[in-house]
Amino acid sequence: MPTLTFNPFDWNTAAYAFLMLLCLVVRWLIPASHQRSVRLIREVLMIAPAALFYFLVRGLAHARLEVALAHAHHIIDVEARLGLFHESWLQQQIMTHDGLVDVVNWIYIWGHWPFLAGVFAWLVIAHPNAYPKYRNTMFLSGLIGMSIFLFYPVAPPRLVPDIGLVDTVTLRSDAYRVLQPPALTNPYAAFPSLHFGWDLMAGMAVFLEARRWWTRAIGVIMPVLMYTAIVLTANHFIIDGIAGGFIVVSSYLIVTRVAPIWQRSIVPTAPASGMPSTSWANEETPSPPPFPSAGSGARSPGPESSTAVAAARGRALAIATLPRPFVVAHRFGNTVEQLHSAEAAGVDLVEADIWLYRGRLEVRHSKTIGPVPILWDRWSIESGRKPRFTLDQLLGQLASDTSLFIDLKHGVPGLPASLVAAWRATHGDDPLLVCSQDWRLLDELRAWEQVTVVHSIGNLRQLDRVWPRLERDDHDAISIHYRLLNAEIVTALKERVSTVITWPINTEERLDQILAWGVDGFTTDNLDLARRFVEQRAAEG
Repeated sequence: MPTLTFNPFDWNTAAYAFLMLLCLVVRWLIPASHQRSVRLIREVLMIAPAALFYFLVRGLAHARLEVALAHAHHIIDVEARLGLFHESWLQQQIMTHDGLVDVVNWIYIWGHWPFLAGVFAWLVIAHPNAYPKYRNTMFLSGLIGMSIFLFYPVAPPRLVPDIGLVDTVTLRSDAYRVLQPPALTNPYAAFPSLHFGWDLMAGMAVFLEARRWWTRAIGVIMPVLMYTAIVLTANHFIIDGIAGGFIVVSSYLIVTRVAPIWQRSIVPTAPASGMPSTSWANEETPSPPPFPSAGSGARSPGPESSTAVAAARGRALAIATLPRPFVVAHRFGNTVEQLHSAEAAGVDLVEADIWLYRGRLEVRHSKTIGPVPILWDRWSIESGRKPRFTLDQLLGQLASDTSLFIDLKHGVPGLPASLVAAWRATHGDDPLLVCSQDWRLLDELRAWEQVTVVHSIGNLRQLDRVWPRLERDDHDAISIHYRLLNAEIVTALKERVSTVITWPINTEERLDQILAWGVDGFTTDNLDLARRFVEQRAAEG
């Protein structure tokens, strides 16, 4: 049984307790908000006391070396019986290659706390609804790990004599002592390896929440690299990593399945009436209602007067006359071929991205690099010298029954006036539907009665800013990213605008969910999904 000491640091235990309490009090004093910076600060002030407590307990628990070594030999015996005791042979394979040793050391040092901090910051900012389950997984697994460190101390392989292993980290680098100073380290906390377990948890978060394939690949690669590093640096036995991974996965299942009450939203929830609250949800996140079919018409019952008033206004006619729910073909107006494909699928609206570049209204999603003849879009680069598709060409190709949904990119002087002039040249006073994340452009476009403006919202900062705009003026519609929505936000938006559109909706499961929330329209890149939706809606009347 380890003994406890209460002053193993330069600061005594009371000082650490004061710091933990101070963090929690400051967090309580900071009002919650949609703003990313505020959410990040509040979460840091929650995690910091937990981390201090974790390291404090690790440091306070001092087992005798002979006890920790005896437990380490128990681990070795178990691995030998299972055919897993290969740590010495594995380390020998890299010791003759200084470069490999340095790489493994750097993975062990910089692939843990910096990786965890980056992933948690990304979750708070980009995936606030998913973040709590990973935070709580870390808390629960840390609590389990602390209990084991206290009652079953195990020496790491680097401290076990006569098994042929060396501590490559301390031999080659002092950096790790900065990230985890000896004063906060228990040398006999090798089992389980939360060094690997928490990297596995961060990797799970990246893999499950990220959308791009290369980002999800990081979620797979990092835990594999860390498992390799903890063994090759002789900081953990093979079975330590297995135990750490098991504890983290079990904690994740408990948090998400057994005890869903731990699931707390960290984004503000909008009330059914009045200005949306800036307080974080304190209630258990409810299970979503059964998902209706595409044509079932299940919607949140926003005020009937909102749609009626909007329909009476000429400027909202472009949206008010659409079937509900309606479908928008994302970017399918950017080429003639895609336009005709969307028209053949029978979508309700075809989106086209418009830039004003050197006096021309160009139709493209890709961006320019100043005067350089290159167009780029995320991870694609193409020549900018080839002829570019223009709005005049697009309008000339539109079928008479095709409705266009214009997305204005990058506000520059003259863009709204140029757009309306080009539209009137071919379509006269027909209604024009325009969205943009540059709301200054929308304010200018409201001068033309035939234009229906749609505020596009792509992040929580924009969502926070849109509420006062909707309160002080009459607006037509909102197009908002799916990750920012829940049923409560949809209801609050529908009390303020006639129409709520969301994007990107590319799967049946996500489509059913947003229809259950009550959105009026959705934007998709999946033309097959759009076609099936239109056919089902027509069949169900």
